[in-house]
Amino acid sequence: MRDINDFLTKERCRFQENDRQQSQLIFPSLSFATHNINGIKTNVDKFHLLLQDLPDYDIIRINEMNLDKSDAISLNNKLPDGRLIYSKGNSNKISGKGVAIYMKHKWKKHIGSIDSPTDNILSVTLVFKQCRIIITQIYMPPNDTTARSEVNNYLKTLVN
Repeated sequence: MRDINDFLTKERCRFQENDRQQSQLIFPSLSFATHNINGIKTNVDKFHLLLQDLPDYDIIRINEMNLDKSDAISLNNKLPDGRLIYSKGNSNKISGKGVAIYMKHKWKKHIGSIDSPTDNILSVTLVFKQCRIIITQIYMPPNDTTARSEVNNYLKTLVN
């Protein structure tokens, strides 16, 4: 009788493990983090340390990158496990601007569109067979009424 119980216990464990693996294939998880990095132009190591601290996150949304387009391209070329999607970038930008979304390579094939109307707004649409997910990173500067108005107007377009 004990042999049968041992056998059934092992089979149940094996079945549950297979079932768990199947559900992971059917329903993959997507994990997010958000961080205000407060500028990395003079210290790119801050970004690499962030990636080391958050290895299990698929998508990391970042505020205040303070990078122009060429800096972001250079940084992107040094990322082995993912891609940095960055906002417009302004060559005569002011400190406290620029948002980005870091995304692991496995999600790259699902990118349907990228929208960056300003330095403080970035949206990436992921397209799947039965749904789409819009990932938006917004930085709302506390003392910039023009930027705040742009953010409010953009949010209204997303909701409507």
